[in-house]
Amino acid sequence: MTARRICGFAASILLGLMAAVSPAAAAEVALLKPFGTVSIHSPIQPVPPGGPLPYTASGPAASWGVVAWDIPGGDLSAFTSTQGGAGPISTSHAAEATVSVAQSPADGPVISLSQDGAILPCQTAGGQPRESDLLLSPNRGNNHFDVSGYLSQSHAYALTSLHHLTASATVSYSATPSARPEVCGVAQGSALMAVILNNPVRHQTLFYQLALTLVCGPQPAPRLAFCAKMRAEPWSNFFFTKNPFGVDDRLPLLGQAFLTSGETRTIHVDLLPRLIGFLRAGPLSLDTDPSHWTIGGFYAGQDIWGGVKLTTHWSSVQLVADVAD
Repeated sequence: MTARRICGFAASILLGLMAAVSPAAAAEVALLKPFGTVSIHSPIQPVPPGGPLPYTASGPAASWGVVAWDIPGGDLSAFTSTQGGAGPISTSHAAEATVSVAQSPADGPVISLSQDGAILPCQTAGGQPRESDLLLSPNRGNNHFDVSGYLSQSHAYALTSLHHLTASATVSYSATPSARPEVCGVAQGSALMAVILNNPVRHQTLFYQLALTLVCGPQPAPRLAFCAKMRAEPWSNFFFTKNPFGVDDRLPLLGQAFLTSGETRTIHVDLLPRLIGFLRAGPLSLDTDPSHWTIGGFYAGQDIWGGVKLTTHWSSVQLVADVAD
């Protein structure tokens, strides 16, 4: 994500956390509400005060929302509903992206995200590879469409007050090359879960993104080799080295293999050791004291570049803080 978009995203999520209810007394605290109805938020930039703002929802009191950052070819539509085998399916569609919310007897609501890079420009106006993000996060507060999707004041927990910070989700994906006339210099995609950390002492923000898979699309041979190497022998990196900071991490570095296409897996990962490790090894301007950092928010979803068509399915998403006595 761009720095401007990250700043707006962080601010909107933090406002939602400030309005959440008090944390429970139990040692393990679930921070997120289960999936229910879903709203779609405008990707307009710069993000307006209180935004990104919702303009449609799959039902009343949406506790989770989706935003399609840098979407080409027009925004996601208002939701429409059809009847599925287990209940209604609500769908929002655009030329480059689709969001659907369906009922599953086993897992409750399943949220599906899909992107098609057929109309995605290869580059930005500045000549950089053009990224497109489709992200799902708990809503930040109450309005005509939304209610807060946070169960606890997670910003109250400094990292040093936790034993564990466990992210979990049941996820599957499918990917194919998109139908486009030219080959982009970069063509890849990933499914991801992410945590936002805030530092009220030094007024810093850190975005930690964990890639659950890596899809390599049609691209020039040197870049395709680079993508294949990342998939076979992944590494982590800071994608922003000044405030707001950003880290890309990969699931195999936490001891679990990348998801494979067509596989459905329930992922449980303790993010706390990774977060503290990145703080201590980060850029010089990053505050390295874990006691200054709190949990600022969560999101999940996918990103693509170039000629990739990617669909992910999400259910049972949760972030649990194991709070020290």
